[in-house]
Amino acid sequence: MVVMTAIAAPAAEAAGGVQALGLDWRGLIFQVINFMVLLWLLRRFAFRPLLRVLEQRRQTIAESLESAAEIERQREEFTREQRARSAQARREAEALVARSEREAQAIIDRAQAAGEAAASVLLSEAAAKTARQVASAKRELKREVLGLVAAASERVLRVKVDVQRDAALIESALAEARRALHKRVV
Repeated sequence: MVVMTAIAAPAAEAAGGVQALGLDWRGLIFQVINFMVLLWLLRRFAFRPLLRVLEQRRQTIAESLESAAEIERQREEFTREQRARSAQARREAEALVARSEREAQAIIDRAQAAGEAAASVLLSEAAAKTARQVASAKRELKREVLGLVAAASERVLRVKVDVQRDAALIESALAEARRALHKRVV
């Protein structure tokens, strides 16, 4: 094409009018035909496949965007569900802890009441046992005192010399009673 234009240019300079502008009709028509053939070839072999590739690319991008939007929606839904499940689990855990605390307090109260009742029974039994032991000790002491008084009286009656001797015998009997009582208590 360039060669034709270079040949046609000197011929156009020689002629006048339209050719004074430097237009070569034959070259122009040839260039238009070349352009049309090139355009047809580009459309047939370049633009259509290129447009097909671009359309496929556009569809792929659109599908990717739709997939991304769907994934984002699913993520948000999953996050909402997870938060709801977490809140529900937290509420259930708090309810379980509260119920466990109430049950533990009830068990403690029952154990405390049972312990107090057992302690009361033990105290009552201990008091009754102590009272029985005291009563038994008093009876035993009374028997021993009576025996000692009888022994002291027998000695006094057997050996009745004077008041001083009588007082010494009574003191001796009382000291013996104290020792016997002390041995019993200890």
